[in-house]
Amino acid sequence: MMIGSKVTLFDPSLWTNEGEQSINLGDVIIHEAVEKSLKNIFSKAEFIRISSHRIPPDSLLKAARRSAFMFFGGTNVLSSDLRKYNQWKLPIPSRLAWPFRFPVNGVILMGVGWWQYQDSPTPYTRAFYSRALSHQYAHSVRDSYTEQKMRQLGFNNVINTGCPTMWVLNGLNVATRRGSAENCLFTLTDYLKSPTDDDRIIGEILAGYRGKVYFFPQGNMDREYIACLGNYQKYSSRITILNRSFRDYVATLMENDVDYIGTRLHAGIKALQMGKNALIISIDNRAAEISSDTGLPVISRDENKKISWWIDGKTLFDKIRMPVKEIDRWKRQFLPC
Repeated sequence: MMIGSKVTLFDPSLWTNEGEQSINLGDVIIHEAVEKSLKNIFSKAEFIRISSHRIPPDSLLKAARRSAFMFFGGTNVLSSDLRKYNQWKLPIPSRLAWPFRFPVNGVILMGVGWWQYQDSPTPYTRAFYSRALSHQYAHSVRDSYTEQKMRQLGFNNVINTGCPTMWVLNGLNVATRRGSAENCLFTLTDYLKSPTDDDRIIGEILAGYRGKVYFFPQGNMDREYIACLGNYQKYSSRITILNRSFRDYVATLMENDVDYIGTRLHAGIKALQMGKNALIISIDNRAAEISSDTGLPVISRDENKKISWWIDGKTLFDKIRMPVKEIDRWKRQFLPC
């Protein structure tokens, strides 16, 4: 790549192309890791960020097409039926024009996942991804399930690198809870509710920690959700609700001796990045599949008893194992020979 070249990043952490942040702060955590890795590879490039949540104006699409590379950075963007669910907003021309004109071509995936367990991709979905995604460069996906689904789409240029947020965690020993933190920071998820299980999670946390208990409302309706749960209503005086701010979340981790427990995947990964104990509770395919590949400390939501076992120091996990060779292979394709 020539000095001064541009690199475009389709970015889920941008809610708008005017710089407004995504309503899901997990996307911000992902972007932090994606941007750091890309800037290490393309240290002299100018970066163009385009929101994946809004249809971009023609001026941004033209700039993207002039870039040396285009990436889609992180999150569970891929889906089997784009007519029903599509997180990547592009201006789609009429089907007859697809062979000749499409908004972007050659986009390279970086650490993306598949949205939920789904049937085989539809013909429309296959055509969309075939036009939009690169057939020249290898795509980075974050779990084996996504790799399998990409191959169903007809892409054999796929490397399972794990999520970029975890690339710095290889070898981290998560066999048991380390240390004796008396405080806990926890999360729940507003859009995949299980009031009975989530109420039990709060109960296990309050029983296991004698100190401060913090709740981080990562999603825009998490605060309203926890207010409906019985253990919060009964013990609200023990629970401090943080501001819905990535900065406040990081500051709370940095300034307090806390463990993390919760259903928000990337909040848990951020806690591990910052040297905290973390127990992630799986509510869909994302955490479960990543854990299966990497050993990320994950339990399912119906395994509430494991929360108290983990707090008590029982061995539930091993070490995080990242596919270091695959990560390096994906990065090296962009470097000069």
